[in-house]
Amino acid sequence: MSDPIVRRRIPVIRRLRIGSLRLVALILPLVLVATVSDIVTEQPEASAAPAYAPTEAAQEMSTPGRALGAEPRPTDPDAARALRTAPAVVWPAASSAEVVPAAKSAAGMSAGVTGMTPAAGLPIAIGDGGEVGAADVTGAPLTPARVRVEVLDRARTARAGVDGLLTRVERSDSVLTSGSVRFQVDYTSFRHAYGADWSSRLRLVTLPECALSAPDAPACQGVPLRTANSTAAGTATAEVRIPARGGVLVALAASESGGAGDFAATSLAPSATWQAGGSTGDFSWSYGLRTPPAAGGPAPSLSLAYSSGSVDGRTASTNNQPSWVGEGFDMGSGFIERKYVSCAEDVTGAGNPKTGDQCWGTNNATMSLNGRASELVRDDATGVWRPRNDDGSRVERLTGAVNGDNDGEYWKVTTLDGTQYWFGRHRLPGWVAGKPETKSTWTVPVFGNHSGEACHQATFAASWCQQAWRWNLDHVVDPHGNSMSYFYETEINHYGRNLIAADETPYVRAGYLTRIDYGQRNGSEYTSSPMRVTFAVDERCIPGGSITCAPNQLTTGTAASWPDVPFDNNCNAGAACTGQFSPSFWTRKKLASVTTAVWTGTAYRDVDTWTLRHTFPDPGDGTSAALWLDTLTHTGKAGTALNLPAINFDGVQLTNRVDALEGLAPINRLRMSSIYNETGGALAVNYAPVECVRGVRMPTSPDSNTLRCFPSFWTPEGQTEPTLDWFHKYVVAQVVSTDNVGGAPSTQSNYEYVGGAAWHWDDEEFTLDARRTWGQWRGYAKVRTRDGAAGPGQTFTETLFLRGMDEDKLAAGGTKNVVVTDSEGGTIEDHWRYAGLVRETIQYNGAGGPVVAAEISDPSLRGPTATRARPVGPLQAFLLDTGRVRGRAVLQDSTVRRVEVVRTFDDKGLPTQIDDLGDTSTSADDRCTRYTYARNTATWLLNYVSRVETVGVGCAATPSRPADVVSDVRTYHDGATVHGTVPTRGTVTRTEDISGWSGSSPTYATSARAVYDALGRVVESYDATGAKTTTAYTPSAGGPVTGTTVTNVLGHAEAVTIDPAWGEPTAVVDANGKRTDAEYDALGRRTKVWLPGRSKSGGATPNQTFAYLIRTNGPSAVSTASLRDDGSYMTSHELYDGQLRLRQTQLPAAEGGRVLTDM
Repeated sequence: MSDPIVRRRIPVIRRLRIGSLRLVALILPLVLVATVSDIVTEQPEASAAPAYAPTEAAQEMSTPGRALGAEPRPTDPDAARALRTAPAVVWPAASSAEVVPAAKSAAGMSAGVTGMTPAAGLPIAIGDGGEVGAADVTGAPLTPARVRVEVLDRARTARAGVDGLLTRVERSDSVLTSGSVRFQVDYTSFRHAYGADWSSRLRLVTLPECALSAPDAPACQGVPLRTANSTAAGTATAEVRIPARGGVLVALAASESGGAGDFAATSLAPSATWQAGGSTGDFSWSYGLRTPPAAGGPAPSLSLAYSSGSVDGRTASTNNQPSWVGEGFDMGSGFIERKYVSCAEDVTGAGNPKTGDQCWGTNNATMSLNGRASELVRDDATGVWRPRNDDGSRVERLTGAVNGDNDGEYWKVTTLDGTQYWFGRHRLPGWVAGKPETKSTWTVPVFGNHSGEACHQATFAASWCQQAWRWNLDHVVDPHGNSMSYFYETEINHYGRNLIAADETPYVRAGYLTRIDYGQRNGSEYTSSPMRVTFAVDERCIPGGSITCAPNQLTTGTAASWPDVPFDNNCNAGAACTGQFSPSFWTRKKLASVTTAVWTGTAYRDVDTWTLRHTFPDPGDGTSAALWLDTLTHTGKAGTALNLPAINFDGVQLTNRVDALEGLAPINRLRMSSIYNETGGALAVNYAPVECVRGVRMPTSPDSNTLRCFPSFWTPEGQTEPTLDWFHKYVVAQVVSTDNVGGAPSTQSNYEYVGGAAWHWDDEEFTLDARRTWGQWRGYAKVRTRDGAAGPGQTFTETLFLRGMDEDKLAAGGTKNVVVTDSEGGTIEDHWRYAGLVRETIQYNGAGGPVVAAEISDPSLRGPTATRARPVGPLQAFLLDTGRVRGRAVLQDSTVRRVEVVRTFDDKGLPTQIDDLGDTSTSADDRCTRYTYARNTATWLLNYVSRVETVGVGCAATPSRPADVVSDVRTYHDGATVHGTVPTRGTVTRTEDISGWSGSSPTYATSARAVYDALGRVVESYDATGAKTTTAYTPSAGGPVTGTTVTNVLGHAEAVTIDPAWGEPTAVVDANGKRTDAEYDALGRRTKVWLPGRSKSGGATPNQTFAYLIRTNGPSAVSTASLRDDGSYMTSHELYDGQLRLRQTQLPAAEGGRVLTDM
């Protein structure tokens, strides 16, 4: 895996203490080592090397250390020491030269190359950086007229921690503005400096100047550049931005990944992310569950996601049973759901009694897919379905499936890349009797009590059938025929249909995901799946006494042990459903664990398991306890099982109801207040106080409400008319990140919500008019964020949001006219589709300071793309993107630099033109990029670009060709020989760059070709010269992949053995037969590495070993042991704080003791 932080050894330490440290005793038993990717030294089998003799060192007084108390844990940035060999390598000597960058020439372009001016005596060439920033909001700076380049000596390169070449480039033309150049390094003279395909992994990286003195400081890390590495030519080329004053360090160094794999020490990284400060004020937290990589095609993206806003929605009129994960959490797989109306509210017409059944309402649907939710709109004119938040996907409602629905209704959604998502298919392709069904369609009895509605008969009693209320995602197929399948279990209940207790009728009251199979081929889903994820459930039960929470123990007499399960709504098959005359929807299950696995050919091998432990906290308001996720534990199972410390979740109990009316429960619900991670770090969430108090401060009218409380109608038991009640909305005021094990100061983010809150009229289709009110939360128009404690280091940002409040209903009749004004006086209509969009972001020089930079975004709205008439107002679909971005920055002389980018889109929501105006005070840096697509509308392969042309003038200007042409690239798909041929799978099989001109017409030359296998993987690739590289996979079809063999144009082959659990290499044999081996622990962390010359199979000890100490009561640690010539090991340690930030490194001192570096 590549890492944006440059990994480097630390030969020189800026701050050090020599002596023993008590803390080291905590990790001394561990033996652990660094990455292999930088290690090239060939080690002998025997250890008959001369005895190790430490170099003389100046004597210093040891600085005493102290044991560090428990604090948050540190991060492990793959910083592993590497051993180097010194084959016949010639490093360039330290020197400098001035260079005039070469501009592109027509002759150079026709030859397929671009101009580069070599620096005298240096392996560096410089060219025009005119192509930089074609889509960069900040604008592309001009190429300097002259630059000075320097190669730094080997000592300074080593001090910077660079295993490669370190250079500097700076302007020398006396112009005080930033610029950019194409920077090329010729590494042919030292390409064999390191092994493990070092040259194939080389890239250019920019470093700040402090890297020369403090290479491991977080602020001194490098930023990898997008590098074109030609191993054939031995050159690495990238665009480099040069500051107005001083220069920039540019290193040529290897990443940890390449054709030979990734042998870095496994990095420690935070397992979760959080977010707050949006217009809604919600706190969100997400924990991703990694899955083994598929051989090709779709793979699940799983996460446990928390939102405090979902708890705010718990009112008297909602189903308040938490999800199977726990209060505020969810982990869904995607679904399409239809709403029906209660027959008690659909009694118009003759012979329609008031019953508790479900009746047909309208042709409606809501979709949740890939983390996005949207209503679906069936256009009245065409019958075509579109997402209300249209993204160009094709939506089809189909019939004929055998899935329990009366006419086999199911859905197919195709995204712009041709990937198909099927909902409610139930029987996958290739199904035969005895094979499992997905159980993805959940049905309920629905009455068609009006003519023209499904299942309508002469009498009400006969006018019913089973219809789907939810179609779950159960099949995904990509354009190559790779597929993924979802399987579910259903929970069946019964009720007395049409008010007759004896007519107990089954329906699906709930269900849950049981497994995901992926790495499959369409039509072969019932063969053994290469990869699998399984979901285990338990009862939502509190064990005690004779109650062990076995499923068969739930009875009316034991129901108290299932505190949030409404067992009183249960009716078994064959029993009279006395008093149960309406379907109810609830579950008795909770998610207990998630396990990933790979197929070995005979059985599944478990890889990872996440175990969830739940509690049921007493709400203290007389209501039932609700399921709360207490801990989450990750266990690695691909070997001897290893547990990480558990993540712990704490909640704060807040009241949902505003000053509960007499006799009504306040609805106390837990919201996340603290999260304690696996490494000794904590996240504390503080919510703002409530604003609404009955009799003291309440909204004067629901339609003008600007307070954090909202109205909701509900019907109390025994009453016939609804009651208007009020409920609180909570927003996050502060989030504090704490290190409990490493001694680092806490960091905090504070949020200020400016102006009043906004609540929109409820336009939910099936809500009775008498129960509609202003209950849709639209948040705040302006939010101020202060990051850090008060003082000079605090950052201050102000964000202006759109809330979609234009044309909101007024209580007195009519609608609102809402426009939003930005800081420069610009206005925009607050269209409903804009809700939640950022209109403007302003960065200040601290709280109360002047503006430093700002950015204003204009939406691009197109539509409506579909319209369905409704009594409550039309339901419409629109395409929405960001159409224009205007930025401004205050320069050091207080002048303001303005930049602008304008984007144009087509009717599918895809960009057709990007007008990059750069600095708006001049047209010299304008760029226009135009996109052309090759589209297959039959299979919905729509977003495949066939041509990209960039010209050096704005889009409003007419370019002069060839003078204004910056680049012109044509793309062919799926073996097409005629440009523009529509794709069938979407594989890029040929690209052409402009090479010259024939009169006014461009000519093109092939720059790359590729051949793909059935799974969509590259098996042959050709460069511009026709040089061929082949890749063979083991197995050749299907998966999981256990090996690859890459053969270059010279016939040199490199074979990689892969552990399919993580896709990591366990052995690499290069073209010379040199073998590198690696081992991993059960969590997929690299533990041992054998370099060429040391045989793992022959019993040799490894060159490096790695050990990992993850804990919550002290700093986490990564220990690296590197083999010395005498057969002993030199062990170093890295200590991390609770947020996994590197706090200390420990290295052996030359004459005993240790060298400690505090970060």
